[in-house]
Amino acid sequence: MSWRDPFPLTVDLADSLAAAGPGAQLDAHLNAVADRSAAAPVAPSAASETAQMYWLGALLHGELLAFLGMRPRASTITVICLEAAPGLALLDAEGQPLALFTDVATLADAELLALASERPVVLAGPADRLWALAQLLESRAVSLQTLAVIVENAPVLPGAARLLHERFAAPVGEGLRAPDGGWLAITRTHGELLEPVRPREQLYATGQSGDQLAMGQWGLLGSMRDEAQLVMSVWARLRASRDGVVGIELGVPATPLGSSVRPELDTTDLHDMLGTLPVFAYCVRFEPNDAHHLDISIVPGCDLDQAKAQILASIAIGIEQLAVVFTAPGVEFMGMRVYDARGIGRDRAVVVWGGAPGSEARRAAWREVISAAGGGGRRVRLLDADTGEAREGVAGEVAAQLRREREQTPDIFGTGDTEWSVYVGDATGETAHHGHGWISLLEGDDAREPMLIAGVDRGYVRALQQLFESGTVDDRLAEITLEGIDLQAYSRPMLGRGRAAADDRRPLWVDETRCVGAGDCVRICPTHAITMAGEPARPVIDPGACIRCQLCSERCESSALRPLVSDDAAIRGHELVREAELLRGVRTRARPRVLAGKLTEPPPALDRRRAPAVVEKAGDRKPSVVLGLATVTLMEHAAALLIDGELVSAIEEERLARVRHYTWQHPERPGTSLSSDIALRLEDAWPPRAIDAVLRTAGLTMDDVDLVAINGIPARFRQSFAGGGGWRPPPVLRANSVVFVPHHMSHAACVYGLSDYDDAWVLSIDGRGDYETATIWRAQGHDLQVVDAVPWQPDCSFGGVYETVTRVLGFGSHGQGSTMALAALGQPRIDLSSCMSMGDDGKPVLSEWAAEKLFDRFARGRDEPITDDHRDLAASIQQALETTVGDYLAHHIGPSLQGTTQNLAVCGGVALNCKMNGVLRDRFQPADMYVPPGANDAGTAIGAAIIGHRELTGELPRLGLGHTHLGPSWSDEAIAAALGRMRVPFTRMRDVGGETAELIAAGKIVCWFQGPMEFGPRALGGRSINADPRRDDLKPRLNAMKSREPWRPFGPSVLAGRQSEWFIQDWDSRFMLFAVDVRPEKREQIPVVVHYDGSSRPQVVHAEHHPRYHAMISAFEQRTGVPMVVNTSFNRGGEAIACNPVEAMRSFVGLGADAIVLGDSLVLREQMRRR
Repeated sequence: MSWRDPFPLTVDLADSLAAAGPGAQLDAHLNAVADRSAAAPVAPSAASETAQMYWLGALLHGELLAFLGMRPRASTITVICLEAAPGLALLDAEGQPLALFTDVATLADAELLALASERPVVLAGPADRLWALAQLLESRAVSLQTLAVIVENAPVLPGAARLLHERFAAPVGEGLRAPDGGWLAITRTHGELLEPVRPREQLYATGQSGDQLAMGQWGLLGSMRDEAQLVMSVWARLRASRDGVVGIELGVPATPLGSSVRPELDTTDLHDMLGTLPVFAYCVRFEPNDAHHLDISIVPGCDLDQAKAQILASIAIGIEQLAVVFTAPGVEFMGMRVYDARGIGRDRAVVVWGGAPGSEARRAAWREVISAAGGGGRRVRLLDADTGEAREGVAGEVAAQLRREREQTPDIFGTGDTEWSVYVGDATGETAHHGHGWISLLEGDDAREPMLIAGVDRGYVRALQQLFESGTVDDRLAEITLEGIDLQAYSRPMLGRGRAAADDRRPLWVDETRCVGAGDCVRICPTHAITMAGEPARPVIDPGACIRCQLCSERCESSALRPLVSDDAAIRGHELVREAELLRGVRTRARPRVLAGKLTEPPPALDRRRAPAVVEKAGDRKPSVVLGLATVTLMEHAAALLIDGELVSAIEEERLARVRHYTWQHPERPGTSLSSDIALRLEDAWPPRAIDAVLRTAGLTMDDVDLVAINGIPARFRQSFAGGGGWRPPPVLRANSVVFVPHHMSHAACVYGLSDYDDAWVLSIDGRGDYETATIWRAQGHDLQVVDAVPWQPDCSFGGVYETVTRVLGFGSHGQGSTMALAALGQPRIDLSSCMSMGDDGKPVLSEWAAEKLFDRFARGRDEPITDDHRDLAASIQQALETTVGDYLAHHIGPSLQGTTQNLAVCGGVALNCKMNGVLRDRFQPADMYVPPGANDAGTAIGAAIIGHRELTGELPRLGLGHTHLGPSWSDEAIAAALGRMRVPFTRMRDVGGETAELIAAGKIVCWFQGPMEFGPRALGGRSINADPRRDDLKPRLNAMKSREPWRPFGPSVLAGRQSEWFIQDWDSRFMLFAVDVRPEKREQIPVVVHYDGSSRPQVVHAEHHPRYHAMISAFEQRTGVPMVVNTSFNRGGEAIACNPVEAMRSFVGLGADAIVLGDSLVLREQMRRR
């Protein structure tokens, strides 16, 4: 029996093209596919079914190889498309298989398997069939030379993609077959944006109404060909790729899960969560009886009991109503990930601005509500609720037009020829009529706008009518998904206008009867999508540049800009109830301007309306004032102030709020942030105490600020991102006097702007910021250019993997310093390549899920003993971090910078890992290396301010910051007065440095409170605890005072110019952010600051920046011969570093230190005891 026998059709590829007809046209088409310029392929001229099969086989084979760049090698590569049964085999001239469309069982033939293993292959098919093939190969001990794997069921979960990548040792991508044959879109790498194989102009997403959606909006994926619509069961949206090329992003519908614990959760949250767990595939089924099911297939090879427990524990957090059913591992569920059998649009309702009777806007409104009430039906009858007769007039005309349109398009929702009866009338009144849908018209008057309300469920329409007529909040509102009002314009949400046609993709509509031509919309638009044109001048909106943030409609005093109704801006039931008071006012005609503060007007320097008639004299020029804020981040909120490009002040909110790692919490929506919640007012999350502190330092108020610079892109501007797994933030966005600086640009500007470099490589690396976890920049002059970026995915980040291991070790989410310290006690013997390493393609391999899965057996409670396994795991993750980050840098900047004038700058939360910084500096040997004191997210306030200054002046300042004393300060007299008010016994010292050094040399532990407070997580001589580095007995006492593990190291503050005598690396490390090696012959002299591996992290102290601190250390050297003291932060465990004298005294008492020096005042613990 030949291997060919199971195939119904086997044919030579050349013969198949000859039989199908247009071989030359196909050849030209495949060339166009390779060049990314393809049109739809020419259909075969032959009419027979066999010829059609030949054509489709050649098309699938050719397009796949052409798209992957393998067409020149097509004659030597076999494409295997896994189907439910054997179909077509395309052969080369020697009879060898070029393309096999077959099931896995047929591939089990020994002869065929041997042939497949002799040449390179490209695999395509659903994930479960690919897994079955992997099992077959393993059982037969056969290995395929796999060049690429394209998974067809979408979206593919990370767990399945990783498994297939491991088994086939090849890149795993995703692909969508075109409904009319061939491929619609493909990506080489899982999670990336799918690139269209067919022309971009033929692709669109369609909403529940059947209308085409604007780019960036989610819906069913469709394509146009020869004026025919082909709609697929694929949930997707069109987005721009990292390079600006439009592609397809795959996802799932945002269906509310109905959680009583967390009502905001929907199926998109569930999808993201399952992507971080050992899940191969899943399907959510919403049943009419509300018996909802979640079917899950676990990744093969996992410990099933452990995986199930992990999944159930995660799902239990607020998703209690889902009945979880586990199927066999490695099983795929065909069709969409989310299946809702409760009825089309059952919970969906739409409200639309009615416009004037007889106007084009009124016709568009009828079109919108008829589509909504008809539930996607093709044949809708519009009836009067009072008479039961067919609705006449404009509404009837629109209904008839819609009916004709729908009959020319595919039956997207499977309604067939069913006729849907939709009634129009008062939903709160009595009627004997019951139809498939309901529409209620609320006419306008002098005070209120006209509105149409529609839905499949009359009860929902009634509840909405009561809300918008009388303000009554019905319990049924909690069950509705409402479209037509977008909450992101939170200060003044507006009724949406109906779409005029199926392909009406306008983001906004301009009411020229209301527009006064003020141009406020032009100035506030962050993407310059609005221009003024015509006579009189009126706004013209570029739909390609508009990001639908609605700042313009919120700013417009005449309410002349109105968004169009969008499926992408639905309000969930819990939000509808919560915001009922706000939403009931959307019909009010006269509403005052609501935006205030810096969003209201642009700075004078940027406002052409205010250009001075006479050039100001240089002496009269007002200095530029930029306020930088770290507020889009999840924590470490902060403020920084630049005046004429000089950094005047910077402070973290945690120091003033007294909450470590401070993050703003919405009083009613905990867990939300500007980066995740589109409905948050931008100014609500600003750090008020830090803003007040930095302004008071300069004697200014908000009225003096020219520009506010924010450290990230808020969720409100989410459509400004380039899409796909490689999401990239946009350039700097500016809305009047507020500038939004992408997160990693804020990091990069911080480190580059605080350095004195004119030429540097910059690495920004953290957990996540604006969908990136790491970015490499080239900084030259005033420019910062992106070289490469590592996209963030739900379980793929540098900081996230390190944090995951930290949690496994029992140190919690903020215990990374403990992991780094513990690493010195272990051996890096554990393989973490699947968690953090460099891939063969030059991209980092990162997986928090893999780290948690692999090392869960090491999980340790905080108070449980530490074993050798824990020490070795810490050493292994530390080495993995150092190696992976170093290899990633080397891939882009070269193996070394030695001998060049190029500098290296590193920033981001991961840059607080001083061991990694030291390794990078040793490895690359740059001319110099800089890590800023606020390397964490707090520092992005400074970086945003620096970019804001560049927006004003075109210049990016380089400040050469050699200190961190940027916070509040108290004079010696103010401190003495404060101590007097507290009735604390103290003495004033004549020689602060000498007397303090005497105490330290005598073995006392001294708290040190001097001058302006430091910025950043390190205490560096302003708010420090100091001790004698020679006294080994002090180390356990210090660690106990600080509630730290007994093996944690301490760093020294060493006099500038003396570091080379004590440390092998002679680095001017001013911020304790580089680990160096203590000279072996010196280690016994300073045991407190020498870690187990012989390293230390010193602060080099310069007299010009720390005169009193430098004098104290100098006095200590005169007494001991050691030019350094132990330095650790002045705070108790879990407490923010002391800011003012009262907090300093409170911490001093709680710590149990021997003395505290505040300014020139000395307080001794023994004197306090006597008192």
